[in-house]
Amino acid sequence: MATTAERWKAKADALVDGWRAEYNGETPSLHAVVLALTVAQHETHCGDSWPGPDGLVGTADDENNWGATTLRALNAAERAVLSAAGLAPTVGPGHNERAKAAMAALKLSGLPLPQGVIHCDSSPRLGPYFVYFAAFPTPWQGAQYFIHLLCGKGGKRQAHAVLLDQAGSEQQLATAMYNAGYYTGFNDPRLPGGAQKNIDAYAGALRAISPGVRAGLAGWSSRPAVVPAPPPSPVVIDETPPVVPADMPATPPTGTYIVPPSAAASPKSGWARLLWLLGGWMFDLLKRLKK
Repeated sequence: MATTAERWKAKADALVDGWRAEYNGETPSLHAVVLALTVAQHETHCGDSWPGPDGLVGTADDENNWGATTLRALNAAERAVLSAAGLAPTVGPGHNERAKAAMAALKLSGLPLPQGVIHCDSSPRLGPYFVYFAAFPTPWQGAQYFIHLLCGKGGKRQAHAVLLDQAGSEQQLATAMYNAGYYTGFNDPRLPGGAQKNIDAYAGALRAISPGVRAGLAGWSSRPAVVPAPPPSPVVIDETPPVVPADMPATPPTGTYIVPPSAAASPKSGWARLLWLLGGWMFDLLKRLKK
């Protein structure tokens, strides 16, 4: 079992690798690493909350979900399978067992399933519901997807600016995340002060965690971007929004998939693409000459 300091440094390395993969080799500051790790720790203990089927953290079947990042809602066919099986979501005692039963039922159904694992979640308006959470083979890939959802593609979300600001605070980060729909909280936002209570509670949780993260990273510095090496081809993220319940956090693209090197050269890339374009041009020219 790694000591607290060793664990935080390993998590920081994974987060930096994920950040570099998401933002073209850019290395985040220590302040950005601390704040991002604080969120990931609050949500899923930086990927340690959900071990894989063997029940052990740090093994090959871990889900590696950083930040409780969702993938998509269940579709109608999947909901019908669970309804027929008499499985309803809960966030009370037995929620893990209920989610595992739901996942098992869907696997047995033969339906095509995404790159994710069913867990139970809830919102002040909807109550409990089943949802796919993202799962990845390595910690850094889970960290990359977490950064993508937290900061947005190209860093377009306000949380990215907060992380880059050396004076960025837990309160500012919690506010930016809430406004982007990253979390919903437990207070009904339709009631007076409900939204602010959700933000303040989340910020308070972050403030309780961040000092320990910063202390655990004393003397740490980001390593060169060689281990693990970024994939040779880009991370392809489908930005098409899924159909989700109206009050569900607006975080899920349909998934992150690492393209294998063999798939990087498409029929329309390189020389093949040039020949394809020339063929089209010649075909168009011949049609014009016949007129």
